[in-house]
Amino acid sequence: MKWHKFSLIHNEAFSDSGESEVQKLFGDIFSKLGNPHDAALFVRDVSKDVIEIFVSPNASRNAIELLRQYSAIGCKKPLKKGLYLFVGQPDAMNVLF
Repeated sequence: MKWHKFSLIHNEAFSDSGESEVQKLFGDIFSKLGNPHDAALFVRDVSKDVIEIFVSPNASRNAIELLRQYSAIGCKKPLKKGLYLFVGQPDAMNVLF
């Protein structure tokens, strides 16, 4: 399975009141899976208003409907530089990169 990515407007991805819809939906899936260390979402700023969200292979495998919902496309493994963890275990960056 490969990595996937999709773009969002910054305010769709981050909520002043806590979790965004993306974080909640993917977080629920990861929780049901037992919070594996290799299932995670990472974010990279594209511009002031747009971010790219990268979905790890194990997360992709278990969130097919959500990938469709957000029109995610397959992609190569992203470079680690400039990424930060969006949803997943704190050590996911080290596990996946």
